[in-house]
Amino acid sequence: LLSRRQRQMCIRDSHKVEFRLGAGASWVQVIAPNGRNVVASEMRPQSVQAYEIPKGSRFTIGNAGVVSLTIDGEVYPLDGVVRNGIARFTIE
Repeated sequence: LLSRRQRQMCIRDSHKVEFRLGAGASWVQVIAPNGRNVVASEMRPQSVQAYEIPKGSRFTIGNAGVVSLTIDGEVYPLDGVVRNGIARFTIE
């Protein structure tokens, strides 16, 4: 078990990320700064999934047009990071 201080440090070093899918399916891969896969998942239409993601993680989201993303409760627009239907970006 983590101590209270360790839990607080984990919270400060990560973001709460929520994926909301619309009418289509998507796939998501999130790689932490240490190279570990945090998320590698196919997501179903109309599903919602939330994760604690370390700062500095790299995201790849397929069929990004059906995904609504929030980071720490704030909408994260994917418009500027999508190319050929795939979003690629890093969160700090």
